[in-house]
Amino acid sequence: MAQMIRHCLWVTLAAGIVFFLNLGVPQLWDEDEPKNAACAREMLERRDWVVPMFNYELRTAKPVLVYWFMMSAYEMFGVSEFGARFWSAILGIGTCLLTYGIGRRLFQPDVGLWAALMLAAALMFGVASRAATPDAPLIFFSTLSLAIFVWGLPSSAIGHRLTSAQLIVTQSPYAVLRQHLPQSWWTYVGVYAAMAVAVLAKGPVGIALPTLILMGYLWAVELMTRPEARLESSTATPLWQRCLYLMKNLSPVAIWRVGWVLRPLTAIALVASIALPWYVWVSWRTDGAWIAGFLGKHNINRFMQPLEGHSGPIFYYVIAVMIGFFPWSIFLSVACVRLIQRLRNAQAWTAGDLFCCCWATIYIGFFSLASTKLPSYVLPAYPALALITARWATEWLAAPQTTANWMRRWGFLNLSGFGLLFMIGIPLATARLLPGKWYLGWAGLIPFAGGLVAYIYSERQQFTRAVQTFGASSLLFTGCLFGIVAVQVNPHQTSAALMSRIFAQSPQPRIAAFDYFEPSLAYYAGQPVQRIKTPEQAVTFLQDVPGAYLIIREKYLLTFKEALGPKVQIIDRRRRFLKTDDILILAVPTEALAQRSNGDSPQVVPPTLETSKRTAAATSNRHESR
Repeated sequence: MAQMIRHCLWVTLAAGIVFFLNLGVPQLWDEDEPKNAACAREMLERRDWVVPMFNYELRTAKPVLVYWFMMSAYEMFGVSEFGARFWSAILGIGTCLLTYGIGRRLFQPDVGLWAALMLAAALMFGVASRAATPDAPLIFFSTLSLAIFVWGLPSSAIGHRLTSAQLIVTQSPYAVLRQHLPQSWWTYVGVYAAMAVAVLAKGPVGIALPTLILMGYLWAVELMTRPEARLESSTATPLWQRCLYLMKNLSPVAIWRVGWVLRPLTAIALVASIALPWYVWVSWRTDGAWIAGFLGKHNINRFMQPLEGHSGPIFYYVIAVMIGFFPWSIFLSVACVRLIQRLRNAQAWTAGDLFCCCWATIYIGFFSLASTKLPSYVLPAYPALALITARWATEWLAAPQTTANWMRRWGFLNLSGFGLLFMIGIPLATARLLPGKWYLGWAGLIPFAGGLVAYIYSERQQFTRAVQTFGASSLLFTGCLFGIVAVQVNPHQTSAALMSRIFAQSPQPRIAAFDYFEPSLAYYAGQPVQRIKTPEQAVTFLQDVPGAYLIIREKYLLTFKEALGPKVQIIDRRRRFLKTDDILILAVPTEALAQRSNGDSPQVVPPTLETSKRTAAATSNRHESR
């Protein structure tokens, strides 16, 4: 118990520093962060916990859980970047602790500790744990469901090693499965309750993929432990006979048997009681518009065809994981090779290896088949990748001969090489995109020095210190990247500065944007930002609306000068974030508006904040009088 408490404190401290360091200092990064944060703020303004709206229009992209988390944080800390990101950081720490618990249960305490620290250092997981997005809630509750299942497994299943003498001869097809299942009904209640909350975080994937993992694990257990597997897995058996055996066990009957022992009725009851009420309520309140947009566009369409330009080849997630799981992805390939070797060797096979293999491959395989691809889609597989890598690391430390010398040398020097490239590449990139920030390349000193020191320790056969150095430099670099480098980049963001300039000119401005709209504009405006589609409408907006401010890209300035002449004023000019063009704020002085004749073109008046609130409230509550 003392060891577990000590390990949990170390994990909480390391992950807490990485996830909370300067968490609320950087402004919200486009696209998803400001959409989610603004949506939660608008729901809080209306005191509406059901219908999500962004820029005072219905938002169907995400379910409600992330907004509930943000709204509760807004109540505690105020509407701010910290409040928007608070629960993501908390749930990120929670996922690291769950990973430790799973590793401790399936393998040993050291595997759990290393896996939790590896997960905290992974770049893409750090992004999810510091961002105002639904990824952190989805990862946490998906991992929680699998953790409850693992904790409920009998000890005989956890410590089971497959040998020919242990094969069970039985007439019941359920006998093997029952030995690898939790025995308590309450375990299944916990598993499916966590999945139901995950459904509120990001939709059907919250229950579909964790359930597929459990089914895949049990199917593989049955396949590897049934009596005939002794013959069919033999190298002397013809390939066609082994393939026939595999296909036979992929029959609908075999799949139904595996699914039935997981108590699907309990799953249906829990999801229906926890997640379904909100889905029914929001569908009723929006006349089915929310459900149609969410399930149709953001689930079925995303799987069937690439949306918003997010496509990629079948091996997309191999590259995404190598980048997102960095720096521990350097050793992920050798860890996966060792995992396959153990699974092929009957005497080294364990339930933990098989469970982690199913966990990682089902998430990565499923989204590899989807047409729309984003690196964040496979983040729920990262705890499994961390466990696989940690399993290899502890095995290597216990028996160094299991890993070739060139592999460890290549890994440690790879980290140093990355640090060197970072120190060279960042000054070159910032010269064009972030002028004056060339010094940010100094952060590359951390992996550069860490890799060299780890290499030296390794050459001296001090392998524990080598891995500890690698891990410490990984955590330090990730924390520095998010907590310090991001803060230095932050002043170059555009939206908050533009809105500050507008509100310095007028306490009650009317704001619109033409051919340029970043979601952060709506968040930092705190009111509707009208999106204008044509130059003619934009000119009319500036001419006819008192207190009008128009945000445009610099390339359209000449168009407005020709249309409005000297009346138009440039209120502010900002370099577009990570681009080479400028963003301008245009306005027409009140005196110029007063001189307009009565025969000018009709007004294009954007909605005021109060009008939009009333409209949103009416849309959300139009059925309440029934």
